[in-house]
Amino acid sequence: MAVQLTKDGIDLGIVVSDIEKALAFYRDFLGLPYQRSMPMSKTTTLHFLAAGSTSIKLWELTEPPAGAGSTWPLDAQLGMRYITLSVSNLDEIVDSAGDGVKVIMGATELMPGVKIAMLADPDGNAVELLQAG
Repeated sequence: MAVQLTKDGIDLGIVVSDIEKALAFYRDFLGLPYQRSMPMSKTTTLHFLAAGSTSIKLWELTEPPAGAGSTWPLDAQLGMRYITLSVSNLDEIVDSAGDGVKVIMGATELMPGVKIAMLADPDGNAVELLQAG
């Protein structure tokens, strides 16, 4: 039996070490609309951002665990390692990356008409930008 999805996007939870730095990256730099916050417990607050029909949920903990490794993020550990955002302005985003944004891989053409770039969020999680067309 297959799951019967009720929306065309997913909800992605990301545990962050510093909510202000995470919001500066996801909300301010990438421009994802901030929707709301919701206290989950005495030690956890969930912050919702929209990415199309997907929700990115930033988990703010009073005592966050250790962050992602400092190596190439795709082979540093098992599990989900990156998210992909389909964009129409890849070069503009990569070119505007400043002090607070690490570019892991600059704009790279995979095949004619398809480019990707990889950024790191403040905790070292990889965010792939994909531009097709």
